[in-house]
Amino acid sequence: MVVGRTVVALAIFAAAYFLCRRRGAGAAASALALAAAALVMRERLVERPHLFSLAGEVAVLAALTAPRRLWWLVPASALWANLHAGAFLGPCLLVLAFAGALVDSRGQHPEWRTLLVAAACFAALL
Repeated sequence: MVVGRTVVALAIFAAAYFLCRRRGAGAAASALALAAAALVMRERLVERPHLFSLAGEVAVLAALTAPRRLWWLVPASALWANLHAGAFLGPCLLVLAFAGALVDSRGQHPEWRTLLVAAACFAALL
């Protein structure tokens, strides 16, 4: 069980590292930020609940890099809700991403798909 948990945690952190790098962060900054995150959550890196929430958060952030493929988050949110109560963070992250895009758009048309997916993910949680 300990080996499996370690492998899953390493896979999640590796995915988060590659996501940071793809979004433009430097190698040292990405490693330092993720090391700090691991240090802060060291007591919460347990088998099921918190590892799956961390994986879900990384999945939402990865999906935001390809907005046309956001819809796969709806069934993923339903699965996530059955694994941990932290699944409400998925729609929250999507709404915050939409709000940030709305501020950045400065009068142009924002990507409404993100908000629609957030609403669908919230419905999937129920």
